[in-house]
Amino acid sequence: MNRQQENKKSFALNILCMLLASWLVAVSVLQLPIWGETAALYDLEAIAGLSLTIFVVSFLTAFCLFFILQYFLKIKTIYCLLTAAVVYTLLIVIQAEPPLLLGISILWLVIIYYFRPKRRDVTRQLEPPGPLPPGLRLIIIGVAILHICIMSAIMIYRLKGFNAPTYDDGIFSQLFYQMRIDGSQVTTLERSYPLSHFAIHVSPILYLLLPFYSILPRPETLQFLQILVVASGIFPLLLIMNNHKFPAAARFFFSVLYFFLPALSGSSFYGFHENCFLAPLLLWLFFALERSHLVGTIAASILLLGVKEDVVIYFIFIGLWLLFNKRRKAGAGLIILSGLVFVFEIFFMNKFGEGTLAASRFPNVSAFPGMGLLGIIPTFLLSPAYFFTQVFTVEKWLYIVQMLLPFAFTPLFQRKKPSRLLLLFPFIIINLISSYQYLYMIDFQYNYGNAAILLYLCVLFWSDVMPSIDLKAILKPNASIHKRQKIRTCTYSLIAVLSLAFAIIITSMLWNDRLSLYRYVQNYRDEIKKVELALADIPENVSVRASTFYTTALSNRQRIYDIDFGDGEKADTELSDYYVYDLRYTFKEEVLEEMASLLHSGWVEYKRVEDWLLIIRKADLP
Repeated sequence: MNRQQENKKSFALNILCMLLASWLVAVSVLQLPIWGETAALYDLEAIAGLSLTIFVVSFLTAFCLFFILQYFLKIKTIYCLLTAAVVYTLLIVIQAEPPLLLGISILWLVIIYYFRPKRRDVTRQLEPPGPLPPGLRLIIIGVAILHICIMSAIMIYRLKGFNAPTYDDGIFSQLFYQMRIDGSQVTTLERSYPLSHFAIHVSPILYLLLPFYSILPRPETLQFLQILVVASGIFPLLLIMNNHKFPAAARFFFSVLYFFLPALSGSSFYGFHENCFLAPLLLWLFFALERSHLVGTIAASILLLGVKEDVVIYFIFIGLWLLFNKRRKAGAGLIILSGLVFVFEIFFMNKFGEGTLAASRFPNVSAFPGMGLLGIIPTFLLSPAYFFTQVFTVEKWLYIVQMLLPFAFTPLFQRKKPSRLLLLFPFIIINLISSYQYLYMIDFQYNYGNAAILLYLCVLFWSDVMPSIDLKAILKPNASIHKRQKIRTCTYSLIAVLSLAFAIIITSMLWNDRLSLYRYVQNYRDEIKKVELALADIPENVSVRASTFYTTALSNRQRIYDIDFGDGEKADTELSDYYVYDLRYTFKEEVLEEMASLLHSGWVEYKRVEDWLLIIRKADLP
């Protein structure tokens, strides 16, 4: 880099630091209790009442001050930025509750980690990776089979015991039934009237599974296919590790870790969902980008864009990461391609469908609801502290620990290339900011994508430290190795062991909790058999309304509705031929009234399994 380029880079960094410092000064001024209506940490409505004039004046004044300090008094802008950050932190701490205090403390520890002086480490040249030893290869295959078998058993017993609800098992079971009939993605379960799934989510990738589903068209097939799709992520992971010249021990470690990641197992527990494609496809995209493989990048991008419309969030931050690493064509290409596809999909969904669900997922972070999702931007600019209150709560701390502990929090430590931290933003935006509780639950389907990104960041962390460690320090204690390298090797080996141990423990606990599904089926084997026979007697060519846990078993028909979700604006209100009630659970008052009304209006009891099932139907049916 020549002198002129260095000056341009230094000027740009100084301007960026001054802008950030001025912004922190402005929001600090708004936080002061002298304006009457201050930005109370936990009060979203108060943010809308803040003075934009005070914010702008404070920002401009601070910027002029920092400009003078930098170019006349020669005070580095980074010190100005850190000072502004400390002042704002103190103003937050005054009002903060314990979960927020913990979050702020950890954030500052991470900041200190990035600013501490660098030490020159003893490094070695990594050799090209050879094939995995047969013994390790067999263990990985065994762990993969164990993962597939345990997950398949859990999900199949969940279906067997009628514990799979309409959302989302019933929806996707009917969707694939319809795809097999006429190729459409029309369901009646999604919104209680015939509606294409494309009106909710643009997911053409589901057609890739249709040939396999058609071999054995049952809900259980979808569960098994989902588990295989997620497990297939091991292949791009191995290729990424080979690309980073990981030794056999490291490749073995990450392979086992992949199958014991709580986020991947937990995401499958709530049934089939198109999100399952995110984990393997994101890893394929990272591999293609690392290899600068144009065809592979395009293929992975097209497949990812076929999962759901909101994958654009991944493309934006992956693209920004590439731009910061001087891969301008690749970064700009991903952002522009995904942006164009997203705009088209949103236009399509707004014109022909139900519109995007994104706005309904983030009502807690917009003080300006009239602006839709765009209202998040001024909210953040006026009170970034409020966003910290939404991220650092007791429930989300539990989720953060479950997500990051299996990686020993290594995705946060990217000191060699801090630009990688951009890849954390989808995790923060999708899973941590929203108040929609399912987004930050380990056993729902919203963890696949960010689990893959966190895993990739973990790989990058170990790729950075791998040259400074030598396993001979452990395997051959008498080997001639620098003392500092021995200490680093032992430390990082302990971190790796604890990382894998935490992953196995958390996932085993999740698996163990689901053993109740097996016991449930065994304890009620006779009742379940009677219910299966009763449901099988309902013809496929009739319309049915059923309780949520029976819709999946009855999804092999064109007209099936959930009894509890039939009150939408466009819902089909025509009375059905059969009504199927789950007697295991208490009904809503309106459902009981409907049942009584039907029995007094010509519907008759058809089948009953005591404490389990009641089926009523029109009396005039053959």
